[in-house]
Amino acid sequence: MVTTVRAVAKRMDAAGLGDVKLVVACDAPPVSMDRFGPMLEAKDLVGRVLAFSTHTYGDGDEGDATPLWYDGESERAAS
Repeated sequence: MVTTVRAVAKRMDAAGLGDVKLVVACDAPPVSMDRFGPMLEAKDLVGRVLAFSTHTYGDGDEGDATPLWYDGESERAAS
């Protein structure tokens, strides 16, 4: 992920978009925090990354293969 973000930032800099902040790491649960470590250690990307993003499917159910995930509301979505 770091290599890709660096490449995007480099192209944005070349296009005069160096002041645009990035939202990176769109991932679906279960999210492994190990994936964020290299980004947090990339000193050259400090100030470029505004936020880390994750997403779910359906109504927030952690497992989109569960029965009726698309038709009900999971405990997580209800809270």
